[in-house]
Amino acid sequence: MLNNLVLVGRVSSEPQIRIFEDGAKVCNFDLAVDRPFKSQEGTKETDFFPITIWYGYADAVYQYCGVGSVIGVKGRLITRYQDAGGGKVKTVEIIGERVAFINAVRQKEKTDVNVQEDEEEKDINERIEKEPKKKSKTNEE
Repeated sequence: MLNNLVLVGRVSSEPQIRIFEDGAKVCNFDLAVDRPFKSQEGTKETDFFPITIWYGYADAVYQYCGVGSVIGVKGRLITRYQDAGGGKVKTVEIIGERVAFINAVRQKEKTDVNVQEDEEEKDINERIEKEPKKKSKTNEE
C-alpha cells in the first residue's frame, strides 16, 4: 500500500515554527496549488493545503521561505478525529517529508542569517538530508 503525495505551489501563509524541549522543530504553513484547469466561468481555481513539516526541513522552510515562495512538498496524508460539538470530526492533514526549494522568497525579518544566496540554494537539500534524523513523536506540546 502506498500513501504518497507530491504538491508544487506557493507558500500562502507565513511559516510558523515551534521548538519543543527536546529540540524537535515543527513548521506549519499553507501551500496554494493551482488546479490544472479553469472553472466554468473561465477562472483558474486554487486549493490551499495546510502543511506540517518536522525537524531539518522545518528549520529550512522557516529560514528560507516566505509568502510567495515556490516549493515542492513530498509527503503523506494522515487522518485524525477531533471532538467538535458533541461529535467526532474527521480531518486529513499533510505531513511533509521532503521539500524542494524552487524559488524561495526570503522575508525581511529572516535575512539576518549570514549565508551566500547562490551556494545556499544549490545545496540546501543535500545539507538537510545529511542531518541526523530523529524519531518523530506524535505527542505535541
